[in-house]
Amino acid sequence: MKRIITNGIINLEPLQGSSEWYWGADYASNDLYEAEELFRSGHAIDKNRFVLIHRLEGKVYEPVYTKSGQYLGKPVYYNGQIVLLLVDFPVG
Repeated sequence: MKRIITNGIINLEPLQGSSEWYWGADYASNDLYEAEELFRSGHAIDKNRFVLIHRLEGKVYEPVYTKSGQYLGKPVYYNGQIVLLLVDFPVG
């Protein structure tokens, strides 16, 4: 069994649409909906982290590095590509 190090991301899920990938994120401001509500009520939004894990090799990828105020949604696998929503709350 291979040990997978995600640096604090503990909940991994299968990537919708793919049998080869798993994903995980930390939710510094809860989920995307709740992060939007916090932002609209004047709270600062902590960025969140996102990782992908290839099931066959067990390698961890962190393809996107967010900045303060940015938040990532749930990814999907579509047409051979991984699609991920990034919201930049301060830019609007």
